[in-house]
Amino acid sequence: MTAARGLALVAILALPLAAWGRAASPADARQRSRALDAEVSGLTRSAEVNHALVELGQLAERRSQEPRVRQLGARVASQAQQANTELRQLMTRRGLSFPDGMGADDESRVADVKEQHGAALDRGFLDESDSLLREELGVAHQLARQAPDPDVRRWAAGAQR
Repeated sequence: MTAARGLALVAILALPLAAWGRAASPADARQRSRALDAEVSGLTRSAEVNHALVELGQLAERRSQEPRVRQLGARVASQAQQANTELRQLMTRRGLSFPDGMGADDESRVADVKEQHGAALDRGFLDESDSLLREELGVAHQLARQAPDPDVRRWAAGAQR
């Protein structure tokens, strides 16, 4: 091996080592921090939405006069409980606190539906659960594409189905 080739080989091998030893720039650290904050915020919001969906589903199951709405309410509540079981496990593994209930806006929305009766209750359940499910899908889509943690991306991809 000639000296020039040897130096070229050393230079090629040294480049990755130099990059490896280099610390992340402050901009990289800020970007990573924002991504982690968005991930935690998304997971928390998903759990809050699921708490609201459980409450709405159980309400529809108990109080709707329409059998199909009662069945849908039971299914919505069951699926939201399952999603929160998975979320609780995921968040616990990551050392994150799991929210105990729905967000304040969700509480107000659920309270409005609770005040309704008959067809108005059914309509309120259908409208609010549709809105919350759409929000949940949006959050899951965002997490599936941008969450730093691969376990979170996998969970979110499954939540979109």
